[in-house]
Amino acid sequence: MSALDQPILIANSGYHVGHLRSIQAAEDQGFFREERFTGYHNERSGLIPGPLEREGLALVMKERGVDIATAVNIRAFNFLNDPANFPYMWEMETRLRQESHNEDERVLRIVTRPERGAGVMPLDGQVSHPALASVIADMVEFGEIERPIEVDDVLRDERVADGLKQLKSRKLI
Repeated sequence: MSALDQPILIANSGYHVGHLRSIQAAEDQGFFREERFTGYHNERSGLIPGPLEREGLALVMKERGVDIATAVNIRAFNFLNDPANFPYMWEMETRLRQESHNEDERVLRIVTRPERGAGVMPLDGQVSHPALASVIADMVEFGEIERPIEVDDVLRDERVADGLKQLKSRKLI
């Protein structure tokens, strides 16, 4: 974790152009500056290969001093999903893919048509409680965990809901 005199370190859990989009949009559009969130460093290369993420993410975050391992921020997420921003999204994704060190990433497209927006994620940026309950049930069924876990014991989404409420009250989304 960063010391008080250091910038907050944000990192994607794994490398993928799709994970870079919301942070890149927030930087490009000045959302972080407007919110006076300037004391950060964005580590773009990813922390851990996808297949190892479940077992190793917390360890690598601690080892590398990462404060936030995410690629989602509500304001940028809503910006990305607005069909009016399709030209920007096309250009940004093209730019990120050209910069990618991964050959497969250079030929894929997430943004394909304006009506699809940035993807099929929920528009409020939150994880659905029923969807997570379904994942937990599947994990029990397939032996990944021994018994069900209460969704409220593992999902802490109060700050996301508060952030969304603040952005709406300020008419930023």
